[in-house]
Amino acid sequence: MKTLIFILLTASSLFSQAARNNNRADDVAQIYYSAKCHQKCQNGVSVDQYQKKDFTRLPGQVFRTLEKVAYDQAQIWGDTILEGDYAADGKVQIDTVLVIKQNSRVIGYAVNYSERAWFVGDCAYVHRVPSTLVSCEEGRIDERSFVSENLAESTVDQNQFADFTPKD
Repeated sequence: MKTLIFILLTASSLFSQAARNNNRADDVAQIYYSAKCHQKCQNGVSVDQYQKKDFTRLPGQVFRTLEKVAYDQAQIWGDTILEGDYAADGKVQIDTVLVIKQNSRVIGYAVNYSERAWFVGDCAYVHRVPSTLVSCEEGRIDERSFVSENLAESTVDQNQFADFTPKD
């Protein structure tokens, strides 16, 4: 009986530690928002922002991994926003990359990505007939995800889920 209790306590401790260590992307999001980086950062947190023209300044492997994260996260849209009155072209692009640092050390990334899309709720759209999108309102579906510094973990920004923005 003592052995069983020891095993259960050890397993509980390991699962608890694994849960704490398995949220690196969530930790980046928490640090980002607690430092109020959506305005001006505080608490030793800084952000370097990269636009499309600046992407070549990012290490190639970092950018390729962030592209894969953006693509993978956008695949979830098929079960969320694209279940509604929207259609998308399937070509995910990165719009901006934020390199998030704490005391000058990279702690993670925030990646804004989007895809060309149409609101099909008020038009003569026929599913899987792209030519019928001409009568639909065009825009983009965009979203942000946080990525851990080791590029192994990501999480969708809970404050910026996928949303449709009409074209100007």
